[in-house]
Amino acid sequence: MKKVRHHYVPRVLLNRFASWSDPGRNKHKVWRYLKDGSCIEVSTKDIAVRKNFYGNNNILEDALNVEEGHLAHVLRCLEDGENPTTFSKYISRFVWLQSFRTLSFRVRLEDMLQKGLAELSRSTDGQGFRVAFRNKAFQKIHQSISRMSLPEYLELSREIRFIGLVDYINKSVEAVIENGVAAAEMQNILSAMLSSGVIEEAGGKSLNSTLAQALVEQDVPAAWRLENWELWKCDSELILGDCCVLAGSCEDDIGPICDASNWDLVIFPAGPRMCLVGYKMIAPRRLSAQEINTASAKSSFFEFYSSDSTEEYNKLAEEIGSNIEIISAHKIAEICRSAWQNE
Repeated sequence: MKKVRHHYVPRVLLNRFASWSDPGRNKHKVWRYLKDGSCIEVSTKDIAVRKNFYGNNNILEDALNVEEGHLAHVLRCLEDGENPTTFSKYISRFVWLQSFRTLSFRVRLEDMLQKGLAELSRSTDGQGFRVAFRNKAFQKIHQSISRMSLPEYLELSREIRFIGLVDYINKSVEAVIENGVAAAEMQNILSAMLSSGVIEEAGGKSLNSTLAQALVEQDVPAAWRLENWELWKCDSELILGDCCVLAGSCEDDIGPICDASNWDLVIFPAGPRMCLVGYKMIAPRRLSAQEINTASAKSSFFEFYSSDSTEEYNKLAEEIGSNIEIISAHKIAEICRSAWQNE
């Protein structure tokens, strides 16, 4: 398979946080901070990048480059004094795409799926669980999968996708129970689904498919279409987390974005001294650069980037990964219990 390099944090954004630049040769460096407090100045060409992240070709990468070009134009206009609300469609679209194209978001989803399947696995010994699934809409799926053999179930589990996950699990378990598969065999099926390799591969394919569809549609879902945007200029420098986009509400802490239902505002650091803030209804309280940086560090999964190397950032790096869940284990268990109830 051909190896191609794909950036999950755009270079056009990384370059804006550059510690050193030679624009004529398109060479830029940035300080990269890791959780252990270490930092190194490295080319933006060699960070936030993975081989074959968007597949074994450059189709998605090239399409994303077009979106990044739009962002670069918008940011230049904002720096010239134009109102960000004028570009609300472009900014909302970029933030929507960027929020789920990063490696940190992908790992968070894998973690969420792992916990959800583990919760399901722990529940397979309960008689109430088995009865609930036996009674739940079995007629709708009987003809499609009830005659599958156990090996066929295992093969199907390797094709699991995040989208429609609960529906898939429901149908699979219903069919397994109807066929009289023993609890031990059920555990084997769930164990196969819990394989980190299976989850990582399936998650990547699912998100890439979603990303490709989003790029084709050239629109923004209504829930992500923020009409209100402000440009905050900061007195001190901002960092860029590997999550890129932050989300929150007027009452809650700022953290990693989950979906359009759990936040009222988004914060998008767009340079060392500026960030874009979009909100749905109420204009948010103005946050300090320190508050934004702390949220960026906590919400980063692996690392953050800066135009400067300071002792303050070394200490801030210790916060990396301390606010990484997009959904709590308690909420996952609640979702699973709800999915298992009789209709």
